[in-house]
Amino acid sequence: MKALHGNDVYLCKNIYEYSKNLKKIFKNKASASICPFYEIDTEYRVICLDEKCKLIYGKKSSNDNWKHNLSQGATAIEVNDEELKSKLKEIAIKAMHEIGLRFASVDIIKLKSGELLIIEVNSGVTINKYTNFILNGREIAKEIYGEAIEKMLM
Repeated sequence: MKALHGNDVYLCKNIYEYSKNLKKIFKNKASASICPFYEIDTEYRVICLDEKCKLIYGKKSSNDNWKHNLSQGATAIEVNDEELKSKLKEIAIKAMHEIGLRFASVDIIKLKSGELLIIEVNSGVTINKYTNFILNGREIAKEIYGEAIEKMLM
């Protein structure tokens, strides 16, 4: 299955937009999902392997786009707040444990109100866009993927 990277995700403000966009989706896909719109402050990606967090970073949307996809103009940011990192780790590890995953990325949003919510758990871990935002990104990616492959072969 091809990764979507925020493609075919629409913000619908009325029934007309909803109907129009749903028709677009069903033209090429067999299913769609609907969820409420949240006022997101920051989206976080937490990459975990065997109940240990390997990487946490935030994503801020650009001023002209409500999506938090790095491939669509959002910016990766460091997470320096240790209390927040601890909460994000706890949420991500619990989610992975509950669904039985060993290696995944968990996307967690922080609402403008401060509430943290999981928006998705990705069993296909991709951090290629993130590596463009930091100096040693390729090395971090190699280390994470290398460790995951090693653990698969054990």
